[in-house]
Amino acid sequence: MAEEKFQIIDESELEFVQRGRKSNADPELVDALRKLTKGKALALPSEKVDMSSPEKKVKSDKIRISTNLRSAGKLAGVKIAICWSPTGVPQIALVPASKK
Repeated sequence: MAEEKFQIIDESELEFVQRGRKSNADPELVDALRKLTKGKALALPSEKVDMSSPEKKVKSDKIRISTNLRSAGKLAGVKIAICWSPTGVPQIALVPASKK
């Protein structure tokens, strides 16, 4: 006999696992972003990427760090731009609110 294609169950019987991980933004970084003033930027040498690593690792590290930084910006209520120095240090500048 063929296996059932669909099965209707009660909502209370749902089983699931959490998808992905929640970002744990550093509260100090969130606070620093809130206090950042126009014309200033924030460099984060503690999040430096080893630029001598293989290109794939550098790319994935930059993506991971950028995601965490954007989450911190969101929690701080500011929009940020991330620029990477040639040595691998992420630098954050505020993006001004657009005038509509």
